[in-house]
Amino acid sequence: MKKSIIISLGIVALLVGVRLHNLYSQSISFPGPGIGTSSGACPCNGFGHNRQITLNPNSNLVPSTQTNFAVLIVPTSPTYLALVASGGQIVNTASLNGYTVPTDLSFTSDSGCNTALHWEVLPGYVTTTGAIQVFVNIASLGTAAQNIWMCYGKAGNTTYQGSSTSTWTDDGSYKGVWHMQDNLTSTVIAESSGGTNATNIVNTSTKTTAAQFGNGLAYNGTSDASSVALNLSAVSGVSVSCWLNWTTFGSNDKLLSEFGTNGLSVAGDFVLDPNWSGSANFEVSMSNSGSRRGDTFARPTAAAWHFYTFVMDRATPVNTVYVDGALKTLTTETHGTVTGNFANATLNIMSRTINSLFGAGTLQEYRLSNALRSQDWHTTNFNNHNSPSSFISVGAEN
Repeated sequence: MKKSIIISLGIVALLVGVRLHNLYSQSISFPGPGIGTSSGACPCNGFGHNRQITLNPNSNLVPSTQTNFAVLIVPTSPTYLALVASGGQIVNTASLNGYTVPTDLSFTSDSGCNTALHWEVLPGYVTTTGAIQVFVNIASLGTAAQNIWMCYGKAGNTTYQGSSTSTWTDDGSYKGVWHMQDNLTSTVIAESSGGTNATNIVNTSTKTTAAQFGNGLAYNGTSDASSVALNLSAVSGVSVSCWLNWTTFGSNDKLLSEFGTNGLSVAGDFVLDPNWSGSANFEVSMSNSGSRRGDTFARPTAAAWHFYTFVMDRATPVNTVYVDGALKTLTTETHGTVTGNFANATLNIMSRTINSLFGAGTLQEYRLSNALRSQDWHTTNFNNHNSPSSFISVGAEN
């Protein structure tokens, strides 16, 4: 009897030993803080990590599907995008147009980090904190939540993975995209869609200030202005959009923009006049050799940020204005004959011909396109730029 018990216990011990051997001979991965697992939880095309980014997470910020839409991505507390030396996961950086950019960062349409999207990093990436702003082009931004992926930590990537030109040319309509976030000892205001850079009167480093998101350029109302040559002679309709913090409204014709010269005296001009002298209103007008079509609307609050889109269609002809997601009611100022296309001329920003009618305020994200933008396009941009943290949701690190 004792011998049987001893044999049985021996068999049990042998089985337990086999199970323990099998258990401890396996490869076990222990997750560390923010790094997934050592066995490779992120099979990410050579990237060390990825994070899922959900766009329009509550499905209430995109009124209708937008095509080739550049979404502003501003991650909250992105310490993981700092350099490795500062506790982050970014290995390499490079200099692009005078600014530091991460080179082992990419945005893709798949979790495997294989299908890269077109994206652009804005000036101001901070290597010690990971603070960053990027625009990512989404081919079809729908009304429901949808996902893209942010991939980072690929030591082999030593060149910038984004493309500012492709981010904007996919839309096919932009004639100029000036973010106005320049901050260099240079008068150049960079253009992102492959068009012409604007020129400022003084170095942008003397004008940079905090804006709706990131930085903008501040204009003093007496001597600051910017300009750029644009050929719109084949274009009958344009949309101009921008974020503007106008210092003080008045009735002295201080200008936001004038395309052309001399107050609509030649064909193909337009004027955006926050301080219209005819009344306490904001005027938008376009001309045809002295004849013009002008409308006005009630000004929003001064010394505050507002998002504007001005749609000027010479073929109709009609002016349309949106402010902060809302269609504005226009009052007729004058409705003369306006036909044909716009001109091959100079776009003056915050002045008339950079020597008079100087506007005072801070300007950001000035864009001009030959698309007649809809209210839904305007509202989607407003929702995205007004609260980037509500427009996106960034998931955990893999």
